Amino acid sequence: MTFVEDRRVLVILWLVGGRMTWAEAEELGGVSVATVWRWYQVFCRTGDFWRDDALGQQLYDNAVLNPNFLFAVTSLIVASPEVFLGEISETLRLLSDLPVREGLPHSPSTVSLALRAFGYTHKRIITHYRQRCAHHRRMFARETRRLPIKCIVSMDEVHKDGSTSYRRYGWGLRGVRDEVMISYPRKSPRYSVMAAVRIDGVVEMMTCALSLSCTALDNALFIHALAPSMGKWNPDLPTEEWEAQNFRSVFLTDNAAIQSDEADDLERQYGILVLRLPP
Repeated sequence: MTFVEDRRVLVILWLVGGRMTWAEAEELGGVSVATVWRWYQVFCRTGDFWRDDALGQQLYDNAVLNPNFLFAVTSLIVASPEVFLGEISETLRLLSDLPVREGLPHSPSTVSLALRAFGYTHKRIITHYRQRCAHHRRMFARETRRLPIKCIVSMDEVHKDGSTSYRRYGWGLRGVRDEVMISYPRKSPRYSVMAAVRIDGVVEMMTCALSLSCTALDNALFIHALAPSMGKWNPDLPTEEWEAQNFRSVFLTDNAAIQSDEADDLERQYGILVLRLPP
């Protein structure tokens, strides 16, 4: 018998002999109460340790309770969460050829069932940039908390073209491809939409058609249009008196390519305090 079969036999014998409770069998056997109950039910119904004595231990149970399999699969998942099920299966197949990993389960169905038994699910990955800096984020949070909310104006920008103006799903007959003619994105008009907002609503918004090389100029035009609605930041005012700062005197923006140093200099010429989101 394998180590898993030994464990199953011992757990059943412990329960039949009345030498331990279900909770103790779960703890000492290293399996869940549901698994212990399933083993015990099979023994009570058939008198054997397995449903089919010739088949013996099921491959799924052997995989779930196999520490070598558990270590190999979880190591792959932790190192590469985006790995495909087929890639995990192929890696395990190669590992099973090694002497210390001989007989390692590697079929895709077994891997999928075992992963779910271990508590893993296939879900959308949340990505983060490697350039992100926790120290800069804390410094930014401390600085913005000191600013009066009345002073902050936030700005963002988005580009739209023909590739984003159609729906990606539709109705069609079963077995028949559903095709729709759309404009070629690179030949479609490209629009830039920029908006500056604060807590009480939109301060300024601008939409214009532009080419790929006009983003910096587009941003400069937007700043010129926004400037009359902005107040001036008083750098001589101490932190304790920042509540007396002018309305709309802080410009909060992200790190997009159009937010150049020249744009920051232009905003400072209008007396606006510029804040960039941390990486």
